[in-house]
Order: sequence, then structure tokens, then C-alpha cells
Amino acid sequence: MNMKKIAYLSLGLMLTLTSCENYDNIIPEEYNKILSMKVFGEQDLTLYETGEQTEYNIVVMKSGAKPDETAEATVDVMNEAQFEKLKTESGRPYKMLPAECFALSDNKMKFGSTDMWKTAKLTIDPMKVKKYVEESPNYVLPVITTSQSDSILATANTLVLKSIQIIKPAVSFGDVTNYSITKEIGKDGGTVEIPFTMQIDNLWDFNTLVGVVPDLTTFDTSDYSLADGGKVAFTKGAMGKLKIDFQPMKHAIAKLGLQIKGMEGKSFGYDETPVVLTARVPKYPLTAAMLSSNAVEPSEGSLANLLDGDINTYFHSSWSVWVDPAHYVQIDLPEAVSSFAFSYTNRSSNGNAAMADFSVYAGNDESSLVELKHYTMAQDNLPGGAAGVFNSGELKPSEPVKIIRFVHNVNKTNEKFFVWSEFSLFAI
Repeated sequence: MNMKKIAYLSLGLMLTLTSCENYDNIIPEEYNKILSMKVFGEQDLTLYETGEQTEYNIVVMKSGAKPDETAEATVDVMNEAQFEKLKTESGRPYKMLPAECFALSDNKMKFGSTDMWKTAKLTIDPMKVKKYVEESPNYVLPVITTSQSDSILATANTLVLKSIQIIKPAVSFGDVTNYSITKEIGKDGGTVEIPFTMQIDNLWDFNTLVGVVPDLTTFDTSDYSLADGGKVAFTKGAMGKLKIDFQPMKHAIAKLGLQIKGMEGKSFGYDETPVVLTARVPKYPLTAAMLSSNAVEPSEGSLANLLDGDINTYFHSSWSVWVDPAHYVQIDLPEAVSSFAFSYTNRSSNGNAAMADFSVYAGNDESSLVELKHYTMAQDNLPGGAAGVFNSGELKPSEPVKIIRFVHNVNKTNEKFFVWSEFSLFAI
């Protein structure tokens, strides 16, 4: 064996044996206790415009060979010389936020034998910071940890809070599409919950105040009530929900306009755009036996396809044989209804035969059908594309009816026939 290798091995063995027997003599005293910042280096800081100051915790940890020894450290904002050194070493065009923007407390730290960390509190005034960061994105808040008596880990002794964002929390309705929400209400009434959201996690306790918009509401005031008078409670870590109790439904479908009116406890922003809640009864249990038509296409598309829940199947009115009268689909109900609404879906592959003009008739026998409403593509925004869905408003005949007939006048391409892939009725 190479004699040099033997010498190295022998020396290593001697050091190992010595370290086992005289550990205190091998580890330099400055490594007995080492202080370092838990979070260090460049860090993004987000502040919130809430009318309150923001507290940021700066944690200093104690470790080393003898972490049970006492230690002392100071956390402070860099002085001019330290800041100039930081800028030189980083090559960044930093600017220091003025002292009016912040304050440090609990920053003179004394670690007892059992203290493994200490926390300094950095209190920041978001509104004072805002005017500086709007002027320049280079403003930062540089913090340094020093000690006159103990070792500080050089790679974890500075914290530069940068890219300071000032966000004003804002509340809005959640789970909405184009400021619209649709909920199903049983005929006997019930309770629905409307969620609210913010663009950030909620860190506060406060209330949002919600009111009804009469011009957007078709429910009677006796038909519903807002829990807590429309006061929605937000708690730290959770968003709020508005509960609405509905009495037994008098309408197959009706609307309730809702709007955020104000805040309690915080001066947050909020979306003032009204949201329309559409509440309708569950689907009527239609069967294929209740459906009929004067113009069933013999080569494709049965009426039963309208109720199978599959938009890839469809009903097609007659195109291969001529039917002179206007094509219709009729529903014969086993009992009379006093209010109803409907929904249909165009053919999934294309909208070539989408309805452009049709009417809804109702009555108790075929000889006394009365037109309830005439629909056109231009006036009623009928869908003209593939799988387009149309949801009607409430239709309320003068007396309960058992027969509802949908009479087609012309489709999008000026033909007599039409295609539906799905159809639903909502009635009471």
C-alpha cells in the first residue's frame, strides 16, 4: 500500500478517536451557537389596503453545536453603508423606503438556553408605502441581523423585501356566469346558498351587506327572505355565503336581483354590478308518451331522443317528405299546470336547422289553444349555433292548461323543419 495513503488513514483515525474523546476541543467556539434568519434573501412583499397597518414577522433561529447556550442579536433596517454594499453586490438599482413607512419592535433579541427562535415585528404602513412604490418599482425594505457577541450565518443574515404590491381586497359574488346564477328550488320551497369570493385569501373578520334589486326581481317580496337581512359574515380564513329562504314556489321560474350594497368592519372594495339569481322548480318528469308531432321525419330523429340526456341524439322534424302546416311538437300533460318554462338544445353537430321563429300555444284541448308567446331570433336571442341552449322565462296562462304546443315557423336557413337534441319542461 502507498505509504502516503497509510499516513492519511492514520491521521484520519487519530482525528476520529480524538473527536470522540475531546469533542469540545475540535469544534471551534464560534460554531457552538449560530444565529440565522428563517427567511432571508430577496422576498416579494404584498401589502393590503385595509385602512390598517400590516405586521410582518422576522424570525431569527439559534442552532450550532451547543444550541442551549444563550445568545444575543439585533434585527434592524440597514444603515446607509450596509445598503450601499447591498446595492453594489447585487447590482440592483434599489431605493430604500423612508423611515415613515415602517417601524421595528422586539428587535433586540436575547436568547435563553431554551429559546430556539425569536421574532421581531416589522410594522408597515401600506398607504405610506403606496405613494413610493407607485413612483418607482425599485423601492425595497432591507433588513439585517447582527450580533456583538455571537456568530451570524453570513448567507442568512439579510432580508430584502421587494416588488412591494399594494392590493385593495375586493368582494364579489362567486360561482357566477355573466352575473347570473341558476338554482333549483323544490315546489315546497327551500334554502339556497350564494357564495362570495375575494381575489386573495381572506385574512380578516368583516361583513358584506347585500340587498335586493327590485327592477331585476320577479318574485314577490313574500316569496323569499335573506338570512340576517342580507348581512354576509366573512371570518378569517373563510369566505362568506348568503342564505336565501324561499317559500313554496308560486312560479315555475322567477328571478331575484341581488347587489352588494356596502361593508361593515372593513373599507374593502366590492363589485357593485347586480347579479340575477334565477330560481326554477325541478324538471317535469316528461315521458315520450306525452310527446307528439305533426311532422316526424321518417328517416331519422325520434321524439324520445329529446328526453334521453344525450345531446348527440336528436328529434328532426320532417324534411324528406313535405308537411304543409307549420311543424310542431306537442306536450299532453296528465294534470293541468298554471306556470311553466322550458329549455331546449340545438343539434350538437351544427345549428343549420336552429329555430329562428316559433310560438308557444297552450290550452286544455286542441281546439282552444291560445298563443302565449311568439319568439324570434333577433328579439329573444335564440341560439343559432351547434348545441346552443335556450332557457325561457316564465309562461303563465290565464287558467291552468294540460296541452302545450311549440309551433315552428322558420329556421335559421329559412326552412320549415327544425332540430332539437334535448328538451326540458319546468312546471307547477
